[in-house]
Amino acid sequence: VNVGDRVHVERAGDVIPHVTEVVESTSEGHVDFPDECPACGSPVEREGPLAFCSAGWGCPAQREQAIEYYTSREAMDIEGLGEERVTQLLAADLVNEPADLYKLTVADLADLEGWGERSAENLVDEIDATREPPLADFLTALGIPEVGPTTARALARAFGTFEAVRTAEERQLREVTDVGPNVAAAIRGFFDSAQNSDAIDRLLDHVDPQEATVAQPALLDGETFVFTGALDRFTRSEAQELVERHGGSATGSVSGNTDYLVVGEEPGQRKREDAAEHDVETLDESAFLDILADRGVPVE
Repeated sequence: VNVGDRVHVERAGDVIPHVTEVVESTSEGHVDFPDECPACGSPVEREGPLAFCSAGWGCPAQREQAIEYYTSREAMDIEGLGEERVTQLLAADLVNEPADLYKLTVADLADLEGWGERSAENLVDEIDATREPPLADFLTALGIPEVGPTTARALARAFGTFEAVRTAEERQLREVTDVGPNVAAAIRGFFDSAQNSDAIDRLLDHVDPQEATVAQPALLDGETFVFTGALDRFTRSEAQELVERHGGSATGSVSGNTDYLVVGEEPGQRKREDAAEHDVETLDESAFLDILADRGVPVE
């Protein structure tokens, strides 16, 4: 695919665009990747077709993305702090890294364009509510390469505390379900970065990740659930954690091995189509709660 080409794109999985063919080639040449990060000047590292800035949280562009991801729904779920507001806070020099979120005051925010005292108070309350997060949510929020919510929950169950995860050797990490050599190396590399480590230490001055709950009896052993859409009783990450804590599996995509697709509000079309194709039973939230009750899974 060259610069200027017209291509045919299809949706792959839930959101990933898949270029299926070049419809019209203009032969304007390929994109030349820089040797240095355009945001901070640090060396660019290559891994197969991918290019990375090597500075981690030392790069301002990566710090901005780290803050946005830290506050996102699948991480700390801080309502009212989306991309535009994060950009505004950065421009006002109020926030430079995730730790700075916990230093924000109502007065800081109320003076910004588009804010009022009520919205400022709401955001400060939202941020304060994340000072003692579940360990899995905190690990997710750090944006560790190769570690999404599912792997974060597995790490939390395996090690129990943040310090145990942070100091685990690669061989210990590889013993965790779904953590192979590449993922273990990525985790170890993230925590070994001096810049990342310093930023995490500053974050821990404000946040106390809670010890993970000890695994419960395998009441859902052998059963695989996929969730789509918004649930009322839980967040999706809470539902997935509940399933996994009781011996079941919670995956991100529907396959022939899936037992149930739990459908909430505004569900993804692709997962429902895959469930129909693989003859996977579809449940609403009420039916999911009934299954939990039948299996004896306690729901707080």
